[in-house]
Amino acid sequence: VVNTLTAQFMGSDWTYQPGEAILKLVANGDKVAMIVAGTDALDTKKAAKVVLNFANYNLMGTEVMVTGTLANPVVA
Repeated sequence: VVNTLTAQFMGSDWTYQPGEAILKLVANGDKVAMIVAGTDALDTKKAAKVVLNFANYNLMGTEVMVTGTLANPVVA
């Protein structure tokens, strides 16, 4: 984990596999932080693309996994 704030919420144990990314909402004091993180840069880009096009996805809850390809991200 590169970002120190992300590391604070995720810990140092990254349990995701190549091809996987997450979108996660976490409490940060009186605010909410959104973590957009992937196993590598391409996975993070897939997750960011989902955020950019959020209306096209059924984003429910506080955490979703993003898989698929950059051209066609899949939310689980």
